[in-house]
Amino acid sequence: MQESELRDLIRKDHTTRIDELLVANGMERKTVVPDGNCFFRAAMYHLPSIKGVAQLRQLLCDHLLDNAEEYKGFFMSSENLHSAESDLLWMDFSVEVEKLRGNGIWSNKAADILPLVLANFTCRHVRIFSSSPEISVLDIEPTLQTKQGIIEERIYMAYIGSEHYDGCVKQINDKTHIQANGILDTEQKSTSNIEEMDESYVHKEEQSPLQHNEHKRGRPIGTSKTKSDSFMTPPKKKLFRKRKCTPETWKKNVRKKLKLSGQQYVSQRGKTVNAKEMKQVNCNKCKLKCSSKVSDEKRREVFQNFWSLGSYERQKDFVVSHVEEKNTRTYLTDDNQPAKKRRQVYRTYSFEVDGIRTPVCKKFFMSTLSVGESYVDHAMKNKSGGVFAGSDMRGRHKPYNKTTERAAQLVREHIESFPALEGHYTRKDSNRRYLGHELNITKMYELYLELHKGKLREDELVSQPIYRRIFNEEYNFSFHKPKKDQCSLCVSYHTAVHNKTASEKEKEDYEKHQDRKKRAREEKQKDKDIAKSRDDTFVATFDLQAVLSTPCSLVSQLYYTRKLSCYNLSIYNLSSSNATCYLWSEVEAKRGSCEIGTCLYLQLLSLPTNIKHAIFYSDACSGQNRNQFTATSLMHAVTYLQNIDIVDHKFLESGHTQMECDSMHAAIEFAKKKTEIYIPQQWSTVIRMARRKDPYNVVPLTHEDIWDFKKVQSQSMKYNKIEINGTKINWLNIKWLRFMKEDPDNILFKYNFEEDFRKMKVTGSGKRGRPIEKTKELPRKYTGKQPISQAKKKDLLNLCKTKIISSEYHDFYKNLPSSNNVADNLPEPDVEEDDTDSETD
Repeated sequence: MQESELRDLIRKDHTTRIDELLVANGMERKTVVPDGNCFFRAAMYHLPSIKGVAQLRQLLCDHLLDNAEEYKGFFMSSENLHSAESDLLWMDFSVEVEKLRGNGIWSNKAADILPLVLANFTCRHVRIFSSSPEISVLDIEPTLQTKQGIIEERIYMAYIGSEHYDGCVKQINDKTHIQANGILDTEQKSTSNIEEMDESYVHKEEQSPLQHNEHKRGRPIGTSKTKSDSFMTPPKKKLFRKRKCTPETWKKNVRKKLKLSGQQYVSQRGKTVNAKEMKQVNCNKCKLKCSSKVSDEKRREVFQNFWSLGSYERQKDFVVSHVEEKNTRTYLTDDNQPAKKRRQVYRTYSFEVDGIRTPVCKKFFMSTLSVGESYVDHAMKNKSGGVFAGSDMRGRHKPYNKTTERAAQLVREHIESFPALEGHYTRKDSNRRYLGHELNITKMYELYLELHKGKLREDELVSQPIYRRIFNEEYNFSFHKPKKDQCSLCVSYHTAVHNKTASEKEKEDYEKHQDRKKRAREEKQKDKDIAKSRDDTFVATFDLQAVLSTPCSLVSQLYYTRKLSCYNLSIYNLSSSNATCYLWSEVEAKRGSCEIGTCLYLQLLSLPTNIKHAIFYSDACSGQNRNQFTATSLMHAVTYLQNIDIVDHKFLESGHTQMECDSMHAAIEFAKKKTEIYIPQQWSTVIRMARRKDPYNVVPLTHEDIWDFKKVQSQSMKYNKIEINGTKINWLNIKWLRFMKEDPDNILFKYNFEEDFRKMKVTGSGKRGRPIEKTKELPRKYTGKQPISQAKKKDLLNLCKTKIISSEYHDFYKNLPSSNNVADNLPEPDVEEDDTDSETD
């Protein structure tokens, strides 16, 4: 057999298999050309708002770069994790993504994760029908959105053979043509419907109807046992954390519905109960002559109307409204006393026939409705005000396995044993409290079992759904998620586009936002190239790492305690890849603008004497980076450090602040998993271990090292709120700050990278018109160590008592200062907290 014939055989086998799978699921396949853009063309069937394949490719590549922390792990091999090149992972990642931007490019690492990228970008589940016999259906769930933010409408795709996607849509019976304005590239001016476009792409062998030949399961004859090198393994099915409740599909509810409608059903014990049928009755001898008054046709109509009600209460109402009770006559005995009655009331029965109430006998009534005497008795005993006042108590009695109050109380006590903290920015209108980021409900339940197993009987331990229900319904707790670079503007715009509610203003704002993001990245790359070509320029990115909790170990008892917070500001040199970490704990200092300014000042102080121009890149957090106090530290440095002539501080676009220093944080997080940490000083060793070649330089800071730039600003610098030309200065929109030795009385700034510099005067007269004098001396911010809360110190000392913390470190924790006036707040902002909160220090 020729190689081409073998390929045709394999392709036909996969095509037949996928078509059979799609037909069984009510779907149909839309063939697209295999030109390297097949994935994007297949997705376009569900994205009519996007103009062309080229635009979708660029949007997904932008999304990859904007959410690099989510996807970089797919590029990281075990070898990379242990090597010295872990901090270069970002560069490798960005190179792969840039390759993917090219038209027709498919076979690279970035392409392999496109199904997950598409799910996250569109906020929709992606269902892939595969021709592979091992995995026929794959569901990809978005991982960047909360459950509430996911759109219910799915994206369907067909994955055929080793590396080809076809479109996939639900079957349409009425041959409705779907317009494909979004399928063709924007360069193609001719638009047609999808059916016409598909015909131009179909291969000759696929133009004829497929023959559904029977074939055996397994690998087709002649095919290789191993996958080709270019085979893209589809992503594994990801399980949902919570499934949507569908009571209408529960067996007991289906059984109940069938029973109330008089249809055949299978009882709980597996017995088949026949459908209700109208019983035959002979009323020729009846004095009411029921058979002559109500024909069989009318009886059938009454029977069907009764069982079509489908409701227990309405059927009982029917009986009550057609049965009337009257008191029986009272007879006197010979002694002139009321005789004893066998019955106090008697009943009359009737049906509505052609709008006329027609009396019938009891036997005729029950035979017509196919009910028993006890059914009628129960309805009449619960009659009130002419209607049925009872309820169906079947299945509503207290279950034998109902959770006891004691068991529920033990769950509450366990939940409350975890330290819950207030938000980083305390607000009066919020009572939400936060548990540690290392926790989740499943982990808490495992700790609950570990605590009580062996102490309680099996029937006293609750299940995980009960534990979850108590947690969700009785507590306003959330698990702390540190604020990441999530772009709310992009997410809201894409959601509006999908829902077709995006306005022109929203579109315009989004396009400007994307332009600013692109321009900021181009500016950073340009400065990086300059730093590599010139030895008098220093370019670096810096960012504050997520809080490092101490002690750090896998011991379960640590989940129940408050821990000491340590902070790490990482500065990454873009030209040499050297990196420095400034490390301190909450006992030494906080994490505000003075601390950030101190680190930047020390970094400038440590630069070689040949450096004349320093450029820093950071995010635009107003509480730490873009404010007057951090600016004061840089202005003071350029004024009094002899070798520094110019300092630039540039801010990346909010929501798109991925930087090279992020690779340092990833390496540190990986390194800490290999060791146990008991005191803050041990973090220095862990950080140095994070990179074997050219280890990170660690600079430990104490309270004596922190300078008070707030005091410097208030005493020697006055920032004018108005530009020299009279325009009001908006700090929140500044993208570039420049400090120059030759102009110490002004700060240059820009609102975007393209415009000319504006001027902000920083010296002048004081409140009484006296000139402000600058001073070289920097005041200290702290006079001693900072106290922690009494509750936190108590938790830490309990860890010492239980020997979880080694005895050699007990003195450190015993000597920690504490105070009742210190509140237990989150050490860093949570993702739920407003961005406006970060504008305060």
